Amino acid sequence: DRNYCVYLNDGEGQLKMNKQFAAQSEVVTLSVDFMQNNLGSGTHINLTDGTGLRAVRLETRDNGTSLNYVNNGTYVKVADITPGQWMTIKIEANIKTQTFNIYINDILKGKDIPFKNAVSEISYFQTLTPADKVSGHYIDNLSISASKAPVTIPEDATEINFTVDANGQGDFKTVQEAVDAIPSATTLPATIHIKAGTYKEVVTIPKSVKNLTLIGEGSEQTILTYDNYNAKLKEDGTPYGTGDSASTFIKGSNISVEGITFENSFQETGANGEQAVALSVTGNNVQFRNCRFLGNQDTLLLDGGTQYFTNCYIEGDVDFIFGRSQAVFEDSEIHSLNRGSSSNNGYIVAPRTSIDEAYGFAFINCKLTAEEGTANNSVYLGRPWTPSGMSVDKPSAAFINCEMGAHIKTEPWTSMSGTPASHGRFFE
Repeated sequence: DRNYCVYLNDGEGQLKMNKQFAAQSEVVTLSVDFMQNNLGSGTHINLTDGTGLRAVRLETRDNGTSLNYVNNGTYVKVADITPGQWMTIKIEANIKTQTFNIYINDILKGKDIPFKNAVSEISYFQTLTPADKVSGHYIDNLSISASKAPVTIPEDATEINFTVDANGQGDFKTVQEAVDAIPSATTLPATIHIKAGTYKEVVTIPKSVKNLTLIGEGSEQTILTYDNYNAKLKEDGTPYGTGDSASTFIKGSNISVEGITFENSFQETGANGEQAVALSVTGNNVQFRNCRFLGNQDTLLLDGGTQYFTNCYIEGDVDFIFGRSQAVFEDSEIHSLNRGSSSNNGYIVAPRTSIDEAYGFAFINCKLTAEEGTANNSVYLGRPWTPSGMSVDKPSAAFINCEMGAHIKTEPWTSMSGTPASHGRFFE
C-alpha cells in the first residue's frame, strides 16, 4: 500500500544509499519511514558530514529485533522491530550543541544524546544494509529540513546577549522573538542588538522584563514599524483604539534604547479615528538616546512611569507627545508636520499629569522645528488632556531654554475638550 518506497538488499555486496543536501550548521531534522520484511542485524541509518563522518548512527541489533543508537560505543535500544511493520523515525540533530533527539512514531525515545563524532556540519543522509547480512530493508517518505538552533542561556551566564537580523544572520529574525527568549524570572541584564533593516512587527516588551538594553545600528538604519490605528478593526471585530494601536509597547522598567526608529507607518486620509501610536511606554526608568519617533497624530504615548530622551527626533502633528508619564526631553528636535492650515497645524503635547505628581513633561535645550511650508503662528505648544476630570488630571508641561521656530503660536497654550489652558501647569 506504499508506492515509490526504496528497497535496499545486500545482494552480492553492500548496498548504500546517500542523500546529499546543502551543508547545515544548526539543526537538521530527518524523518523517514522504515521497515524490515525479514529480521537481520547491521542495518544502518546515519547522518554524516561531507566526509562521511557519522554524527548520528542508528543500527539494528539482536538479530534485527531492535533499533539502537550508538552512544560512546554503547548501543541503546529505542524500539523493537516487527517484520513487515513500518515505523516512523525522526531525528533532530543540533550541530550547535552536538546532540540529537530521536522519536519513534512521534514518541520521544532519547533526548540530548551526544553525537557519535563531533562534526561542524551535516550534509548527508545515509542508509545501508551490510554485505554479510541476508535481508534488506525498506524506506519511504524521506523528509529532511533545516532550522535555526534554539537559543540557550548557559547556567553560569552573567548577562544575556541576543542579535536580531532580518536576513537570518543573527539569533533571531524578529525583535519579538528575541524579547520572548528572555526568561521571565531572570535577574541577568540583557542586551538585544538589532541589525540594520526595517522590522514590520508589533513588538511588546512585557512588564516582567527589566534591565534590558536595545541597540540598533543607527536610527536611520534600524526601524521598528507597523500600521495599526484607532479605528482599525481587530480579528474579533472591535477597533484597536488609540492605546492599542502602537507599533511598539515598552511596559518593562530599567530599559535603555539607542539608535532605533519607532514608527507608525499608517497614512492619514482625513477620516475620523486615525490616531496611530508609534511607541507606547508605561515603564519606569526607560531612556532613549539617538532615536527617532515618526507618526502623525499621537505619535508618542507616555502613559505612566518615568522616561528620559536625549538627542532624539520626534515628529507628528496633533498631540504627538501625550500621556501621564513624568518625562524629560533634552537636546532633542521636536518636529511639527504641516497640516496645510494657515492658522492651526496642531499641538505638540497633550499631557495628562496626575494632580499628585509634581511635574509631567519637561523639554530642556530642545529645538522646535516644522515641516517646510508650515504657516507661522500656527502650532500650539499644547493643551490639557483631562479624561478623568479636572479633580484628577492636572496636566503639566514646561519648555525650558528651547529654541522655538516661527510656527509656534504667540499664545502657545489652548483648551481641550472643555478644559481651559489655565487648568494646566504650563510654562515656556
